[in-house]
Amino acid sequence: SPEAEYDSFLAALESVQRAKKAHAPPLELGLVNQGATFELCKSYPQLVVLPKDFDLRTAIASARHRSSNRLPVVRWVHRKTGAVLARSSQPMVGL
Repeated sequence: SPEAEYDSFLAALESVQRAKKAHAPPLELGLVNQGATFELCKSYPQLVVLPKDFDLRTAIASARHRSSNRLPVVRWVHRKTGAVLARSSQPMVGL
């Protein structure tokens, strides 16, 4: 299920954050459900991992500045090294 996939993803991120020796506060992530209409981005899954402070309205407003509304999102995290695979589109030019 999508929820199980994201639970696994969040667990991997948490283990990477614990392994880091930096003194930065951990990034708190949460799931945003873009709904059955895929309001945020039609090519992203229904559940999207974003910073915990983001809600769907904030994400949609931010996505308007990217081609096809594709915000940068992490799709995969290597459990040992913390390397990530992220996807997004180019920012749109102009105001």
